[in-house]
Amino acid sequence: MKNGVLYFWKEKKTDTWLFKIIGKAIAFITKGNYTHVAVILNNTVYESTIRKINGKVHNGVQKSSVGFDVPDETWEPIRDLTDTEVLQMVTYAETCISLHIPYSIMKLVILFLVYPTRGFWKKINWFPFKSELLGEICSEFVTQDFKAGQIDLTPKEEAEDDAPVDIVKSGFFKKVG
Repeated sequence: MKNGVLYFWKEKKTDTWLFKIIGKAIAFITKGNYTHVAVILNNTVYESTIRKINGKVHNGVQKSSVGFDVPDETWEPIRDLTDTEVLQMVTYAETCISLHIPYSIMKLVILFLVYPTRGFWKKINWFPFKSELLGEICSEFVTQDFKAGQIDLTPKEEAEDDAPVDIVKSGFFKKVG
């Protein structure tokens, strides 16, 4: 599989009932169809999520094999990523895993408040609670992972207030499935 491919879900089958409700709220607030995004690098799925597998809760940036959770849509970069870009992205993702960077439910809640008014926050050049919160949400992780590879998907926005639909709008990807 091509490096940098993105998986998008409209509703993850592995989500708990709470995250299904949160996902629907994300789609509504962002006016997008997507509730979750993950990136494929070296045939491995990297994502920031909370899910229960075999009775154990997994929280934060994690990796799984391609095919573990089938996406609703697949998008690929409009150009091949260089070996250096892929190496930097994998290094970032693996560092997040080794540091146990958690999924940030608080950032998700703040996204509900900030996303509809982010024009205002950009105008005053401040993002609420940006540095105070540890962790990442799925779209923030993907955006930061590409930034680690020197690819800025949303140069006019802060990664903290990106939603999956913003990554689609970046123009760097085309839908393939």
